[in-house]
Amino acid sequence: MRKVAILGIGQTKIGEHWEKSLREIGGDAAFAAMQDAGLEKVDALFVGNMLSPLVNGQNQLGTFLLIGLGCGNRKR
Repeated sequence: MRKVAILGIGQTKIGEHWEKSLREIGGDAAFAAMQDAGLEKVDALFVGNMLSPLVNGQNQLGTFLLIGLGCGNRKR
């Protein structure tokens, strides 16, 4: 089995963020984790998602955030 490590952590400040989209809120946490780890890009993104389908109608939150971060194999 391959060894893995958590290199950085980040979270969005708890509060009401009506002016921000779901992608922006997730991006804030992801970019904070990348800054904490001293990284400019990531190899993978793992997202825990429980309420997003009910609250925002977004079932694929990991992919949704990954595209917002400019990652993945999406052609531009």
